[in-house]
Amino acid sequence: MRATDPVWQLALQADLAFPGVPGEPPLLSRLIARYVARVQRAATRDPSCAIAFARVVGLVDPPSALMRPAVVRLAARHGSR
Repeated sequence: MRATDPVWQLALQADLAFPGVPGEPPLLSRLIARYVARVQRAATRDPSCAIAFARVVGLVDPPSALMRPAVVRLAARHGSR
């Protein structure tokens, strides 16, 4: 795996969410997109979740950092609509 692979995968998944982009995202991509949306909503309510998300988006931490137990708990607690 190259260092840029996780970033490329995040960008690809984000692109597939736009209307008009050809192709159906695979199930795993749809599940990841749902989870990331929950993390983003939780980040608006919890500073530690916002920091974790910013570190991933800022390429300081790998995307897998969003699966740390503390972030998963915050996404479950604060990520609902």
